Amino acid sequence: MNVNKYSYGNTPLVSVVIITYNHSRYIAQALESVLNQKTTFQFEIIVADDASPDNTQEIIAQYAEKYPEIITFIARKVNWGGTRNLLDALTHCRGKYLGILDGDDYYTDELKLQKQVDFLESHTEYFSCAHRIEIVDIDGKHIILTMNDIKLNCAMGQRAFNQWETDFLHLNSLIFRRLEDVYRQDELEKIYLSNPLSVHSTLLLLLLSQSPIYVMSDVMSVWRRVVQNDATNYTSYACKHKKDVRLKRLNQFTLQEDFFKYKLPDINFLRRSYCALWDALIISLFPPYTGNVKYICSLVHYITLKKMLMSLFYGLVSKPCSTVFMFCKRIIRKVFIRLKILPQKTMIL
Repeated sequence: MNVNKYSYGNTPLVSVVIITYNHSRYIAQALESVLNQKTTFQFEIIVADDASPDNTQEIIAQYAEKYPEIITFIARKVNWGGTRNLLDALTHCRGKYLGILDGDDYYTDELKLQKQVDFLESHTEYFSCAHRIEIVDIDGKHIILTMNDIKLNCAMGQRAFNQWETDFLHLNSLIFRRLEDVYRQDELEKIYLSNPLSVHSTLLLLLLSQSPIYVMSDVMSVWRRVVQNDATNYTSYACKHKKDVRLKRLNQFTLQEDFFKYKLPDINFLRRSYCALWDALIISLFPPYTGNVKYICSLVHYITLKKMLMSLFYGLVSKPCSTVFMFCKRIIRKVFIRLKILPQKTMIL
């Protein structure tokens, strides 16, 4: 690792935060992908493990002992949850620029950090930059490239977020300037903790509140999409616990609207809230939530007559395809289970 093209005192120019939980199968690949970065500046790695019950912490400890000048290891003794774990890890960062990597994802381009820092150093009008990524399955087999039908090397802003939400960008593609320089710590804590499960949409909105995000066409990292009954990652949890996730999203969207509505005037926060409420309501039509009075009552806090009517409108007019798809998927799932093609507790359909 060469040093000193960019001067940032004696501290690392870039801090990469790696968040882990039960990632013993993948964490070595994630760490190696960052350690192998070829840069003309110093970088550090902050690894925060959220009390993994497997041997993830033992693997990280070996790397931290081998690279003490680069790796800072935070080993939780109790599980904090993804959002709180990340928020605390970010407070340990010393870099001018920050990156986030889940413990089961990895970088694929050895020049990723260099390319993105070069861009941000020479384009001070941008607060962050990102790139196209590859999505793979649990075994690392290719699924798709993100935004593969879009011409990139351009700035993408609030209108892009309106169109794609969190499909807009994955967090491991981002390198961004320190948010602490523009927001107070208590503001960041409030908005981050609006959803204890995921910080994805919140972070994108925070970055967009400073500038559009410049998106490179290079494919420089991988997101591993894991959906399994026994998996502990957010995607699997969201599939298995749809009710809890919908309720947390409703709370998150409400706080996001209050926090960002003046900072991001082009984001359609009302549409986001109505569609989220529709998703929460539609879940109540399907097992195991059918007739679940407790679940329905938990939605009352968010429901007024206007919201109900608007949610109905957005659900049937703005999201007809996804609504029909959900009904069809549930019917097919029940048929497959009856025919014993799928087990009773499958989440794949």
